[in-house]
Amino acid sequence: MLNITGLGPSGLISRKTSKPVSSTPGFHLPEADTAPSTQEAQEAAAATPLPQTTAPNADLPEVRDRAARKHGEETLQALADLQRDLLASADHPEHLQRLADLSANPPTAASPALRSALHHIAVRAQVELARHDVARASRDTAQNA
Repeated sequence: MLNITGLGPSGLISRKTSKPVSSTPGFHLPEADTAPSTQEAQEAAAATPLPQTTAPNADLPEVRDRAARKHGEETLQALADLQRDLLASADHPEHLQRLADLSANPPTAASPALRSALHHIAVRAQVELARHDVARASRDTAQNA
């Protein structure tokens, strides 16, 4: 460490070291008895936590929006499938189940505009699910009467 004791010629700069300097210059390895053993090094490496690799960047807004956008597109596709079933007078319970599954856990978008659009899609899906539940209950009541 260099200590400057004041203004003046360079003779006023002194070198102080907190550790004793080796008599031979250059790089030095620690003594054999102070170096960690291979077993100690392996134990230290095993104790070091690894970075999380299961979902890198999962909280990034772009990643959240991408997942939310995909979910919205899938929900719209499920709604379109139900509409085709209605127009064809067909009954495909797997389409209704798919819509119910998609409506169960919608992701949260980072973008306010996308979040609003997904909210409107979710409301439409809930209306369709409720409409089909009412229709099924009506059919069941009519069959039991």
